[in-house]
This record gives sequence, structure tokens and C-alpha cells, in this order.
Amino acid sequence: MKKTIFRYFIVVFTVFIVLELAFRVHFGVPKPEPDPLDFKFAHVDIHQKFFKKVTEGNKEIYTTQRERSSARSFFAVKSSDTKRIFILGGSVAEAWSSKEPVFSLDIALGKIFPRKSFEIINCAVDGYDSYRAYLVAKEIVAYEPDLIIVASGNNEFYNYNKINLSVYYANKFLRGSLFYRKAQDMIRKKMSFNVVEYGREAEKRFEFYENNIKEIVKLSKKNDIPIILSTLPLNFRETPPAHLRPLDKQFILGCILLENEKYVEAMDSFRGFISREPQEPFGYYYMGRVFDGMKDYQKAKENYLTSLELSSESWNQANPRSNNIIRQVSIKEKVGFADLEKAFMEIADNEIPGNKQFQDYCHIWAEYYSIFNEVVIEEMVNKNILQLNRSDNDKYNSIFSLIQYPSLADRGKFKKNDVDCQIYIGIWEVVGTAWREEDGEFVLKTEYRDRAISYFETLYQMDPSALWGLQFKKELIRTRLLNEYSSSELMARTEMFEKTWPLLIYHIGETYRRMKLNNEALEDFDISTALNKEIYLPYVGRALIYYSLGENNKVQENLKIAETRTDSMDVQYYKEILGK
Repeated sequence: MKKTIFRYFIVVFTVFIVLELAFRVHFGVPKPEPDPLDFKFAHVDIHQKFFKKVTEGNKEIYTTQRERSSARSFFAVKSSDTKRIFILGGSVAEAWSSKEPVFSLDIALGKIFPRKSFEIINCAVDGYDSYRAYLVAKEIVAYEPDLIIVASGNNEFYNYNKINLSVYYANKFLRGSLFYRKAQDMIRKKMSFNVVEYGREAEKRFEFYENNIKEIVKLSKKNDIPIILSTLPLNFRETPPAHLRPLDKQFILGCILLENEKYVEAMDSFRGFISREPQEPFGYYYMGRVFDGMKDYQKAKENYLTSLELSSESWNQANPRSNNIIRQVSIKEKVGFADLEKAFMEIADNEIPGNKQFQDYCHIWAEYYSIFNEVVIEEMVNKNILQLNRSDNDKYNSIFSLIQYPSLADRGKFKKNDVDCQIYIGIWEVVGTAWREEDGEFVLKTEYRDRAISYFETLYQMDPSALWGLQFKKELIRTRLLNEYSSSELMARTEMFEKTWPLLIYHIGETYRRMKLNNEALEDFDISTALNKEIYLPYVGRALIYYSLGENNKVQENLKIAETRTDSMDVQYYKEILGK
């Protein structure tokens, strides 16, 4: 029996070797496959200790060993008069202490309760989801925390919370064989029809999120550690859905009517679109824009919220459903609760948060961390967490009213770092999402990104000259992006940036067009088409400008050119709509 098995093994192994040699003769030696972008960060390092113990002088301290963590070091033996607070979450929570320390929680607590000592250890990490926060929570319960604050929910984009690293590396080793690699790729392609639909996957992610939050609460209760769960603030007005606009004639008509402030007609178009596509968030987002224009802010808010709730593809931002999970868990488990979503609505114009509070889809301007401090400290006092109460300081009720929030124009004038950050947020939204992988090759998709245009509109409000000046800073931008994203195979290819540059210039022009700055828009459209004569979007932009000016001949002239450069149905829809 053993000899028979051995003979079969020899036959199979010989056939495999012969096939492998044949494949290599025909296709060449296979190229090594790098790990996916951020694989080590997302799936390997998270299973190592977050902190390591070292000795400095005659004291033992814990210091972080996570590459992206900005967590402070702390003494292994906690002082008896110190209250130690840990913060868990992603980049929004991480910036609570690192973006501008003057708005950090420890500074706020120190001002209100000067006779008490606080130690804030912010273990939030850019890109961490609730599962990774849970892994950190499992470790920090051993470090004598007096309170854990959880502000997580913006990064629920990992398909799997945990992967089997042994299986992954074994498969990676086997993919060094060209025969094995091609066979596996063929099987994956043929089985693609069995891939779970995204909506169902989104439901699974909400389930994962809730389970992870519950596990963190269970840990805190088991170790008798107070905990505060926090919702995350949502950007309503300046966060279009992350994916591309739908190619739909009725939707496109609604957008054109909205731009021309024909709100009633636009409403009818979007209602018709929503009735046919009730799960498409773009319909509700632009319906919110319609009600915004009509100054019906309650209905605007309702539609923005619906759009956010349906935006299951935008897993790098919190969702009303994930915030509701936080509310439900905190009530059921009877733990501390900080409602930052509600707080940001209360301080926003017409209760609709937007670019006055947010620099992008989820990150807030530094001053608004004072809202985080106010809501969390209020909960600490109300629940008597850390034995804090109002009698400790008579300034409790007035300390936060001293915060002044600058206008966007003032922010651009006095805070160059904010302007620079806004520039690269808009650029990355175009450059980082323009390339798609198709059959192993990266292909440039010349489509517009509503979010990029939204960010560039904010930049214009901050500093009009900064938006105009982007077209003259190509080399500076290229250097910055390649240095900042050197780990990305996509951005490491300089020629890809070169090909994307005309698309970026188009987005700047489209931003001007939507703000009705037609001369600036036309100039950027000219630059874009001069750099890439095959790009069609600037011709659509020109047609829309000439339509608003009543120059119908130029409308049709530009749409005919656009039609020769793409087979996309939107050009045909524009011809039908603008030709009337």
C-alpha cells in the first residue's frame, strides 16, 4: 500500500515538473508577486504586541512598536494619583491628540480639573477598524486603565477580520510555480459568479462591527474597567458617494436642472430616478442638494442621511447604521455613551455638518476636537467616571464656550498646513482612484469623481489662488505623491502619474464650472485636452457651459467631439438633453 502511494506521488510530481517546465518555456519565468499593499500592516503586525517594555534610567516604561502609532510611552507602574485613559479607533481618534495637541483630551481635562492627574494613551491608528481595535483592547486591559474610550467605525473595509497567515504564505510559495499560478487564476476567474454580492457583504460587515464592539465591552466589564462608546461625526453636505455617478439619463437631467437652480424640475427628475433605483445613494445625495437649494433643511438632512446609509461602498467613513449600533450596544450593556454624530449636527448650520467642520469625508478640522472633549467629559461627569463632578471646578460649564472656530477663508489665510492638506486630499481622490486593474493590467478610467470636486470647492473657499495654482505645480505634486505613497505599486510608476495629470486638470476645471466660473473652467478644459487629446470629459464640460450661455451651436460641436473619444452612454444622454 505504501509503495503504491509512493508511486502515485512520484507520477504526480513528475507530471507537475514537466508541466511547469513546459509553461516556463512557453510563457517565461514567473515574476515574483509582492504582498498586497499594506498587507503586513493590516494582517501581520496586528498580531504582535502593541507595546513593548523597555528600561529608561531606573524606570520601566511601555512604548509602542507599531509603525503608524503615535501612542505616548507610559510607566509600567502607574502612579496612585494618576487616572490612565486609553483611546481606541482609527485616524479620526488618532488625530484627537496628535493633530494639534492644544485640543487633546488631557489638556481639556487638565484645565477643568487642575487638581487631578490624567494620562491619555491614544492607541488609535490610521486605518484601524473595529477588529484591530479589539485586538489592542485585549492587550491594554493589562496596563491598569481607569477608562477606555472607543471611537471606531470609519475603516470597516477589510473583507475578512482575520486571515490564516500559514495558508496565505503556503499559497504564496506555491504561486512561485507558473503552472499552479495560472491554474489558480483560471479557477478564480471561472468561479467569479459565486462571489458574494457587495450589498450582502456590507451586511456581514455591519455584523462584524457589532460583534467587535460587543467583544470590547465584554473585555472592559470582565476587567471592571469603565468604557465610553462613541458615535462618529458624519459629513452630510460635502460627501458625495465614493463610487462613480450612475449612467442614467433621468439622473443626468436632474443634475443639469439643479445646476441651473430649477429645483422643482430637478426634484421631479431625481424622484423618478429614485423610484427606479431606490438603493442608489447618488439619487438621495442630489435630492438633498435640491432641498438645500430650496432651504428646506429638514428634508435635505433626511436625504443626506439616507445617502450615507446606502453608501455601503464607502467603508472608509462611518455610517448612520454603525452609529446606531453604538447607541444600541451602549444602552443594552449600560455603558458610557458619547454621541458625537448628534453633537456635530447641533453645532452645524441648519444641523447639516459640512466643510466648515470637515476637511474630507470623515476627518475634522483640529479645532473641532473641542467638541469631542466636551461630549466625552460631559459623559464622564454624568456617569461619575473617574470620580469627576461639577463641583471640582466652577469653570466646567464655560470652558468650552471659549473655543473660536475660524471660517474657511480664515483657515486658508492663517493655516497653510490646512490648505496644503486640502490640496492633496483632492489630488489623491483623483490620482489614487483613476486606475483599475483589469486582467492583470492597470487601466486609466477617465471618469470624474464627485468627491474630488467637492474637496476642490472647499479649497477654493479657503484660498482661491491655491486651486488656480495647482496646474503650475506638477513636479512638486509628483514628488510629494511618490514620496508619500512609495509603498504603493500604483503610485511608484511615474508614467501613471503623467497619464493622470490631464484628468486632474479636468477636475479643477469642472470645479470652476460648477461654481459658475466659466472663464477659468474653459481655460483648464483647454489645458486638459491639449495634454490628452483622447480625453472626452472636458468637451462635455464645455458643452454644459455653452448650454448655460445659450450658445447651442457650440454645445453640439463639443458633444460631437466627445462622442468620437468615448463609447460611454452619458455623452448620448447629454446630446439628447442639451439638444432640446
